[in-house]
Amino acid sequence: MDAYLVLGCNGYIDKCNIIHCNSVSNAIIDLSCIEKENQKQIFEFLENGCNLFDKICYDPNMVGNIINLLYRKYSVISESKLPSIQFFLKMHKTCGIYLAIVLKEDYDARRG
Repeated sequence: MDAYLVLGCNGYIDKCNIIHCNSVSNAIIDLSCIEKENQKQIFEFLENGCNLFDKICYDPNMVGNIINLLYRKYSVISESKLPSIQFFLKMHKTCGIYLAIVLKEDYDARRG
């Protein structure tokens, strides 16, 4: 699958119009690089367990649980990358976090 699993936030402007975050998106997993023998199981999890092929997940608890399972059970998030993802979740919780599957073409076009 020529797509990324994208972790992002919606941005945050406080009531005094101070911009704390303009919105950020990060491709955390390149779905085309998942080993062939693991693809079916991982794609079924993302589709049936998370519904990420149908909609974006905006529930921060569910996003955290999905990331945890992708790390612990499916080993598609490296141990070295996990702290950065956890830090992002903590720092951007106020912004409204999301997890989505985005075609590489669309993701790359948005990033310029």
